[in-house]
Amino acid sequence: MKTTARLLSFLALTCVVPMILAGEPKPSDPGRFNDYDDVIAGLLQNLDKDRAVAEDAAVKLGQLGKHALPALIDLLNKNYMREKDKDKSPETGNEQALFYTTMALSRIKSPDAGNALLPIIKDRKASVELRCLAIEANGLDNLDDGLTTLQEIAASDPEIRIRRKAFGKFMTLALSNKIMELEKLFAAALSDPDEEIRRMAAQQCYFVPVFKTAIPKLIEIAEKDPADAVRLQALLALGRMHVRESVATLVRISLSDATTPSMQKAALSSITAITQIKLKDNAVLKTWWDKAGEKEYARLEPKPATIPEPAAHSPTVTAPRQSTDAVNPATDPEKR
Repeated sequence: MKTTARLLSFLALTCVVPMILAGEPKPSDPGRFNDYDDVIAGLLQNLDKDRAVAEDAAVKLGQLGKHALPALIDLLNKNYMREKDKDKSPETGNEQALFYTTMALSRIKSPDAGNALLPIIKDRKASVELRCLAIEANGLDNLDDGLTTLQEIAASDPEIRIRRKAFGKFMTLALSNKIMELEKLFAAALSDPDEEIRRMAAQQCYFVPVFKTAIPKLIEIAEKDPADAVRLQALLALGRMHVRESVATLVRISLSDATTPSMQKAALSSITAITQIKLKDNAVLKTWWDKAGEKEYARLEPKPATIPEPAAHSPTVTAPRQSTDAVNPATDPEKR
């Protein structure tokens, strides 16, 4: 109790002193936060001030955690309301206070904080900056609706920055036994048009080396993706996952003159991890491959997908060509 009291007194002092030194005016409505204790009220008032003061207040409110949670949720609801008319902006009230309230809530590791921010995450009319900030919320960890929402926007949100943010969030979530729910999402993301999303998907396969359905695509992009950053992550993932079917492809990549030094190093490292044979350079790799490796691993390489024969079509029927000898009524004197 004494420690908590000292902390609150310290935070109150750090809020009041800058105001006195800077000579800042009092808020226009100092009584609007009377329902909260002095420390919380002072910090909430600072969310309306200049950017540096507002950000500092948001950080302190986040540090107070559950003590500040009811006040922050209340303020969020006042500054952000759902409009029934879809043509109207969903953001009402003080936009700056809304932004920094969201920042404070995103720092609190509580399901209640995460749940309070879900409407913003889902709202495609909200600003990209506000939604990205909400997606960073620590309170989304182990929140079932939060995980479902992140999957939905990662797969289909029309704003690419939001999709990237959602995929990045998966890297930090404490998912424990729910991780396998994401296999389908990340396997599909390896084919995404966006380079950054493909890279993050391959990286996730490295961190979670049990996504078996991602293996065929990882082998493909390791050799053929147009982005070197994506290829590099795929190479590392294949080694971490110990994919024996990828050895022939990895050998081909390592021995290619077009392979960059960093990718050649990654390919060699992955081959070593899979085969448990130390291969320090391409000379040793080629010797091993010619003597024993090809015989053991070449047969495991996935066969390229066969292109089906085109279906038989009926002969195309075209209109008969008009004879050049036909009489033109416009020029035939007998028809005029």
